[in-house]
Amino acid sequence: MKVDVNKLKAVTEPVLQRLGYELWDLEFGTGPSGAVLRITIDGIGGVTIDDCTRVSRDLSPTLDAEDLIHVPYSLEVSSPGLERVLREEQHFRRVLGSRARIRTRDPVRGRRNFDGRVLAAEAVRVTVEADAQVWDIAIDSIQRANVVYEWEASGRPAEKGR
Repeated sequence: MKVDVNKLKAVTEPVLQRLGYELWDLEFGTGPSGAVLRITIDGIGGVTIDDCTRVSRDLSPTLDAEDLIHVPYSLEVSSPGLERVLREEQHFRRVLGSRARIRTRDPVRGRRNFDGRVLAAEAVRVTVEADAQVWDIAIDSIQRANVVYEWEASGRPAEKGR
């Protein structure tokens, strides 16, 4: 089942912008119940369950009209959460100064796992400080990455790097 994710993004983004949200991520794959289109949205001040419901309700007719998915599927809309997935340059730019956990497909100077602060993000690479060293990692070599949410000793969210 081949689906053009770029076409799906092109159809989805204008609807989200009209509603006041940003497309954080879009994935099409299979789940336990069949095909699934997972759309992750972000918004100023975060995203609530009501926001996800609204996007799902308003986006479904557009997806049906465009007919880009030729199999039955479920639409899931969610927020990126506190430990959001990082895939693109813009994701890394949004979390500069934050702690991130990164795993690469191939070793970078003999290492594949990094847990450190995001220092910079450019079109092709992200710079991370981990274990008192600075690492330049090609974005297209990243297998997976996510923010590591930090809590203060009081149990409140940490402000540093946020």
